[in-house]
Amino acid sequence: MARQLGDTNQESSAEEVPEYYSGTVKWFNPFHPNGGRGYITPDDPELLPEEALGKDGDVFVFFDDIAVHGYKGLFSGNRVEFELRASVRDAKLLQAANVVILSTLDITD
Repeated sequence: MARQLGDTNQESSAEEVPEYYSGTVKWFNPFHPNGGRGYITPDDPELLPEEALGKDGDVFVFFDDIAVHGYKGLFSGNRVEFELRASVRDAKLLQAANVVILSTLDITD
């Protein structure tokens, strides 16, 4: 579901507030020769612009767009929130940006 950072019941200011979307990491390859990359399956793909969705309805993510300190990696099944920005592959497309990990996986199960 899309939300705006800092959503409140007050009237919005003239300053643009970024929209955040939620989803689940479909897969992420941290060993790609040009840096880690993968795809996020959005919870509500109909809320995203068409330019953000790949042929399978997923959103591309590059490791530089993961908002964590240290190791920048994702695991399949991670719940995330993200914004959208112009793609590094094609300026006409959008990709995930400022990706925040909401939940991690318990690998002991």
